[in-house]
Amino acid sequence: MTPFTCDAEDLYFRYDEEHQNCLDFVRVFYEHNWLQLLYWPSREKAPWHLQMKVNGRLINFWPHKMKAHVADESKTAYDIGQIVATVCRVENETLEDFDLVEKKQ
Repeated sequence: MTPFTCDAEDLYFRYDEEHQNCLDFVRVFYEHNWLQLLYWPSREKAPWHLQMKVNGRLINFWPHKMKAHVADESKTAYDIGQIVATVCRVENETLEDFDLVEKKQ
């Protein structure tokens, strides 16, 4: 695990559009004070993949594609607005938001 450097130029991108996505991603995460929560789970093997944990939940990001996914969920966010909404939702979740399932003995 490598902490994110907070520099968009350190993110993986190949094309101008992907570079712009990275710049937008870092700008918005800076505005929400989330940059310090980001890290590369394996920078050498997957420099395009960032993660963060919020309220104990893992969120995966691919900034160059402007894509995010919360682990154990089926829905994927595909633009910066959806990404912000996803992180905000996870930040604001409480135990009351989850259906408790009792384990049968």
